[in-house]
Order: sequence, then C-alpha cells, then structure tokens
Amino acid sequence: MTVTEASQTEHFDFPSYQVPPRLSDTTRRLCGAAYLDQSYADTVIREVIEDERRAVALSFGFDLNAVVRHCFRARHRYLVRDAILFGLLVIGVVTSLSATAGWLVLGFTVLLARSREARRMSLPVRFLVFGTLITIVLCSGGLALVLPLFSLSDGLEFLVGPLLGTGPDLSADALVDTLRSRMTAGLFGVVAWMPLLLGAATLAVLVRFERATHQILTDELRPGIPPVLPTLPNERVARRLDLVARAQYGNITVQEDEPFLGCGAPEHGWSYAIAVQPAVGRAPGTDAPPIDQAELGPALTAHVRAAIRRMREDPLPRAVRVPGLSLMPHIVADGVRRQGDPLLDPATGMPRSRASEEVIDVIVRHPQGGLRYYDRIVVSGAGKPLHTADGRLVLPEQDLGIDISAFVHAAVEGGLLYVEFVTTVMYPIKARYALVDRLRPEQSTVRIARGVLANMVTDSVLSGWHLVRRLRHERGMKTRMDDALAASEQFRTHDYGARVSVRQLVAEPAAVKHLQLLDEWKYTKLLERAVLDAVVSFLTERGLDTGDLVQRAAQVQNIFGNVNNIFGGQQAMSSSNVSFEQHN
Repeated sequence: MTVTEASQTEHFDFPSYQVPPRLSDTTRRLCGAAYLDQSYADTVIREVIEDERRAVALSFGFDLNAVVRHCFRARHRYLVRDAILFGLLVIGVVTSLSATAGWLVLGFTVLLARSREARRMSLPVRFLVFGTLITIVLCSGGLALVLPLFSLSDGLEFLVGPLLGTGPDLSADALVDTLRSRMTAGLFGVVAWMPLLLGAATLAVLVRFERATHQILTDELRPGIPPVLPTLPNERVARRLDLVARAQYGNITVQEDEPFLGCGAPEHGWSYAIAVQPAVGRAPGTDAPPIDQAELGPALTAHVRAAIRRMREDPLPRAVRVPGLSLMPHIVADGVRRQGDPLLDPATGMPRSRASEEVIDVIVRHPQGGLRYYDRIVVSGAGKPLHTADGRLVLPEQDLGIDISAFVHAAVEGGLLYVEFVTTVMYPIKARYALVDRLRPEQSTVRIARGVLANMVTDSVLSGWHLVRRLRHERGMKTRMDDALAASEQFRTHDYGARVSVRQLVAEPAAVKHLQLLDEWKYTKLLERAVLDAVVSFLTERGLDTGDLVQRAAQVQNIFGNVNNIFGGQQAMSSSNVSFEQHN
C-alpha cells in the first residue's frame, strides 16, 4: 500500500460488521416482504448486488445483510415452484389438450376480470367477452369430466357385471381377450383422468409452497430468536454482500439527486442567511469580542449538538426526555466521481461509506468543499413504557412505525452565517408486508386455503412466463455484474450513487395512523425549536446581532416567509408557528 492509499484509508473506510444477535422488527418485516412480493426481492437483488461498485443507502434500524439473503432464498423458492407448475402444465398439453386449453382460457378470464381493461369495458361488451370465454371453459371442462366417467363405467361393468348376470363371458380365451381390451381401456382411463390428476397435483404444490412460506414467516422470522441467514448462490455474491453489510452503517450518502436517500421523504425545510456582525445597542464601554469567522461554523455546529443531546439526557427528568433520540453525522457526496477519487476503494472500486472524525472536522471548517456535512437527529417511533408512581407497568412501549429525521447544516461564507434545516419522515412499512407481526401459526391453514384457491389458476397459467423471467434474472446475474463493472471503467467518470432504499421501497406514502401524524408534527416542531433556540443563544453568547433573525421570524407566521426551498427552488415548506424572543 502506498503512502497516498494509506492516508486515504485513514480518512475514508468501511465500518466493521457483526451479525446482530436478534433481528429488529423492521428487519423481520423487510425479510418477510421478500416472500410476499416477488418483484421486491428482484429489485433488492438488482439494486444492491448486481452493480458491485454502486454505493448503498445507509441503513437505520435494520440489517441489510439479512434482507438480501432472504431475497435470494425467496427468489429461488419461486423459481422451483414455477418450474414444477409449468412442468405440470406441459404434461397437461401432451395428455389432454382440450382440458388444458380450457384451463388456460379460465386463467386468462380470471386475469382479464381483475384487470383495469375489464372495468373500462361497457356492460354489453363485458357480457359478450366473458360469456364467450366461459362457454369455451365449460365445453372443454365438460369433455374433461365426461372422459373419466366413461373409463369408470367400463371398470364398474367388468367388476359388477358378473354379479348381475350381465357381465362378459368368463371362459379362458374370452377372459384373455377381455383383459387385453381392459388394459387398453385402462390406459385410456389414465389419460382421461389426467386433467383431474394434474389439477390435484397443482393444488398440492401450491399448498406445500404456501405452507412452507408461512412456516418461514411465523417460525424463522418471529420476534426474539437468533437470526436465520440463508446461504448465497456463489462466492462473488458473498463478497459483494460482505462489503454491503459493512457499508450500510457508514456516515456518507453517495447520491446525485437525493441527499437523504434512505431517511424518508422530505416533509419540511427552510434555510436562512444573516450577516455576521456585532450586536447593536450594547452597554456603553462594552467592547464586542473579536469574531473569528473561521471558528464560527464549527462552534455553532458543536453548540447545536449539545442542545440536542440535552433533550435526552440529565438534568431532564426521565419522564420528559425525548425517547429514541439519536444524533449522528450525515455526509452527502455526489454520486458522479472520477476514477482514482479518494472516496473510492482501490481494491473494489466501491465508494467508502465512513469518514473519520478528522475528515468531518475538515468538512465543517471548509463548507465549500465537495462534501456537505449535516448533523442528523433521529427520533424513532418507539415510545416509552408507562408506569405508575410506585413503578407498576401500565402499558409497555409501543412502536408507532415512523422515524423522524432532522438535518442541520451550518456554514459561514462571505461574512454571512447560513443555516439549513430539513426534516424527513420514514413512514411505516405497508400492511401487506407486515404479515410477520400479524400472522398467527394456528390460523395459517385458513389463510393458505383462501390464498391458494384464489390464485391457483393464475399461478398455474402464468408459471411459464414467471419461469422464463426468473431464469433470465438468475442466469443473467453474472452477465449483468460483468456489464456493470465494464460500464464503470468505460469513462473517466461514473455514477456510483445509490439508487434506491430497501426500506423506502415498502414504505407507505404517508402516515396511516392519526397518532403517527401527530408524532410527526410534534417532533418536527420540537426539533425545529431546539435548533433555532440553539442558533439564537449561540449568536447572543458570542455578542453577535440576532435582530435580523428575530425580525424575520416575527414578521411572518411561518418560520421564514419568502425563503426558497432547498429542494428544486419551490417555496419553503413550513407548518410551524414558532415565535422568537431575543436572548439577552
């Protein structure tokens, strides 16, 4: 390793990783989503694994390693299921073309009935289309049912006929001829029964598959047990995932368009700039302390951090501290980077995800550089348990399912102090993916039966299409990984930025419970007020003028009325009615 590479390693690296002793609730839900949504598993694998030089969105509250492993396992299970279903369908085409054609038409009818196109049809057209399809299904299905009855009647005649005096001649020669004809008829009978046998086999395969899926959801992903980590398909994928597992807990987000990727949707933000000058109206004979603008930004950043920490620590009583409050660095780096960039790991070509404390200090002191530093304040959705005065438990802590993040950036440039405040909200995971929390093992049978019967025909009919698509995904993964590596080396610059957040893929677009909405408002205002008070108190303690800040806050009901939003030049979003008083 050269001196330059060693220096870069000291400045930027990857965090260490250890498998957590228990899967968090968020991790369990994301793992469960892989088995409940085939497209989710495919998307996670494509975005996290197949481009070995792409950065990953930072993980908060979940383990990306476990999620990716379960996605590979879920995709392989669906591949095996579709291969068996398609094989049964091919046997049906060979042995009973008419019955299989009716089955395919039935599947097409169900798919059409569930589609948007069917709802757009006029009523007469709908009757005509579905009437024709149902007639075809009944005719082909009726033939499939009649043929087994003929073979069954022949068998009954051979067995019961002699007892009734209507059976065949039982002499030796006649018996041989009868047995030969019956064997031929038996073969015809097996073929005649094939549609029903294949239907029963399809049902059995789907029931077995759904039962195994429910066992995974209710057993392997139940709360409180050590994690079950499925194996990976090959060593190359294992190396990439090992790097991803380390990178997910860094402090650098490499992204060109979304600086807060993985933190939720931006909901509220403002920014302002004020002149750095001594306060007016000071007492006679009092000299303003000298202003060191180079130290002003780092000092304000440290002051805001201390104010935020006081919201969760002594001397506040435990009952009034903000639960689940975390403070961490958040560094934003442009995703498009040149080959040989210090942020890129020479061995893997992937952007390093963690900056050292020395680098963080340099970024704060030099805000004009290519990295933007934020203090990220997170309030997780976990509440506090309720106890009586004598310590008896009234209600355990309850997770409301949202995380509120506030990002604070302070910089001094050109004699002006610039402060930026943005809040994002990570909304709860969609209810369909939270089945691991709601499903009871003793009720799995009813749900399995209902799900299999509702989707049996469509799963069978679409098995060939799904099989081809999954084989293309699985067999073509090496090719896509090779193509991604070649693309990163084709030009001097390349977009290494993360594209999706595994957590945000399954998040609700908004709060689904009123308490979640109330918590979003409450913690946004609490954090906003704490940051603004910290800024005003810092300026006051340094003898700097806060009149412009106080005046602009007092003139408008919102925080800062006509300030451009930092996202795309729109008007600033503000729902706060905070009033300010000058701190003396």
